Amino acid sequence: MTRRALTVIAFLTGCSLLNRLGPRTSCDALQQGLVNACQDGIIATCVDRYRVAYEVCDDTAACAASWQVQGQFRCSQDKPVPNPPDAGTNSDAGTCDPIARCLLAATDSADVQALATDGTYVFFSDCRSVWRVPVTGGERKLLAFEPAVGGCDSRASLTLDQTDVYLLRNEGTVSRVVRVPKAGGPFTVVVTSPFYLYAATVDATMLYWAEVDKLRRAPKIGPTDVTTIAMSPFNDQSLRLVVDDAYLYWVVGRSLYRLTKTVPGPTDPQAVTINEKIDAKTFTVDGSAVFVASPTEGTLWRVPHATMRPVQIVTGQTGLRYVASDGANVYFSVPGDRGSRVLRVRVTGGEAPTPATDVLTQSDIGFLRIDDKAIYWREGFLVVRGPK
Repeated sequence: MTRRALTVIAFLTGCSLLNRLGPRTSCDALQQGLVNACQDGIIATCVDRYRVAYEVCDDTAACAASWQVQGQFRCSQDKPVPNPPDAGTNSDAGTCDPIARCLLAATDSADVQALATDGTYVFFSDCRSVWRVPVTGGERKLLAFEPAVGGCDSRASLTLDQTDVYLLRNEGTVSRVVRVPKAGGPFTVVVTSPFYLYAATVDATMLYWAEVDKLRRAPKIGPTDVTTIAMSPFNDQSLRLVVDDAYLYWVVGRSLYRLTKTVPGPTDPQAVTINEKIDAKTFTVDGSAVFVASPTEGTLWRVPHATMRPVQIVTGQTGLRYVASDGANVYFSVPGDRGSRVLRVRVTGGEAPTPATDVLTQSDIGFLRIDDKAIYWREGFLVVRGPK
């Protein structure tokens, strides 16, 4: 008996082919690969824990054949009974193919809107829920869930401290920053505002957030003492706020802004103008410099902390976005004709970018985050890891 294979992405839809209606199923129903389903000569199997693959048999009666093993369907009696995969763990950093991406986890349905890592777990959110998954793979854990009042804006942001996860949620007519313990628990409201919040971040003691034309600061615990520390025009592109030991950083238009985080009141930030439109979502900061990107020009700029004078270190990478640095290399994503990939270059430039992980993805790569060993990013509703 010959057979053909058809692979499609599906969750709650069936496979219709050759006037046959295949199983209507999902990876959850298939126990992430422990069992499969069969109908009208079409076998459904969960692969990668999140994708349903369909195998089409020439014999429409194969599903009901007496030699079939329930939950381990096959097109031919001569084909060995498949061993079910272990659904208890995901890909492990020690066993992943060096050039393959590893699927760590996924949301229930919506796209990942925010992503962060502390080197032990990757934390991610679709704005309504916050989950964590070990950086080496394993079971996803739901930390908190709360329906959003009046909908949930797609521009959520997520930041971490030693013990908690902070999530910015714009919900209809109200915006909030909420906190949930890394171990899990209910959301605790830290800040509520009638204004749209563009970004938020935390350090050891303070929460910082941007709203309309103000940058504000308050203690993380009991934030009753709110201080406006800068007047700055934020806009739709102001989606990232970064803090280090001394400064806060953000981008608006063609300018990078830096402000001493301990200023007592409204203070004009230091501005560095770059003669290109730079992306406010994708800049990053390490111990020596700030790195900003211009997707339209395909350039990456290094702005040293010591001089605050921009130096171009990458050119010719149209669509360059989502920048991350580990102090030695800068990593960034670029789209291409066959998919997106992650490239790297030394922080000082002077060389052509090389693939950090030779992976082509069909979805746009988003929210690059790194730790000592790996790179993490979003592909739609998936959280993915690749080697550095």
